[in-house]
This record gives sequence, structure tokens and C-alpha cells, in this order.
Amino acid sequence: MDYCGKSSAREFIVVTEAGILTEMKRRYPEKTFIPAPPDDEACGCNNCRYMKMITLENIFTTLRDERPEISLDEEVRRRAERSILNMIAIK
Repeated sequence: MDYCGKSSAREFIVVTEAGILTEMKRRYPEKTFIPAPPDDEACGCNNCRYMKMITLENIFTTLRDERPEISLDEEVRRRAERSILNMIAIK
């Protein structure tokens, strides 16, 4: 969100939950935020019911108790790891 405020760009394609998009529009009304996928698409990625289930308490409990355990196929794990490391590397 801070990147949008600091950037000289006027338009941004945003892939996030709708509540974050609303806050970006409120903070930077002079900029244009384009949701991806657009709101009228069949995909509900910008309104994900699973993202709404995540709370700080759930994150804390998961980190503390190291559960629930998640088992992944090695190929899926490897591809996911690459994506996560790329996200962490972005500054």
C-alpha cells in the first residue's frame, strides 16, 4: 500500500482482498486502482472467504502450536516454496 503512495505511477493493477483495495482508494484518491481479476469475472479472488478466516489469533496459535499439519506433494511444495521466496525477496 505504501508503494502506491510513493510511486509516481497513476494506475495500479491490484491483486488483493476487496477491503484492502477500498483502503487504497481512500488513502490515494488521485490514483486509479484496477482489481485483478475484475469484479465482474467469475473468479472471486478479490472476495476470498478463506482470506476472511485468517485472524491474528489464528496465526499466533498456528505458529505457537505448529498445527494444523499440512501435507503436500513434493512438486507442489517445491513450486509453492519458490513463489513464497520470491514474495519475501520483493522489497
